[in-house]
Amino acid sequence: MDRICPARVLSRYGLLRRLHDTGFNGFNAYRVEDNRMPTRWPAFLRCEGGHEGPVTDLLHSPREMRQAIREAGDRGLPIASLL
Repeated sequence: MDRICPARVLSRYGLLRRLHDTGFNGFNAYRVEDNRMPTRWPAFLRCEGGHEGPVTDLLHSPREMRQAIREAGDRGLPIASLL
């Protein structure tokens, strides 16, 4: 049996993007640092490597998302880790 090599496993972001691009998922993922807003709402923030669940409740607009991103930064969450 082949072993899965951790170096070849997609990140959470990579997996979510691939699932969207292949049509498996109707939702998409965006890195906050790319400065792109979701095209569908509601949405939420989460840390890419975190296992605690979303950082926010459901957000319903770009305004709410921008505010949530500011608050996450104020709490010390690195922008580079936010999806």
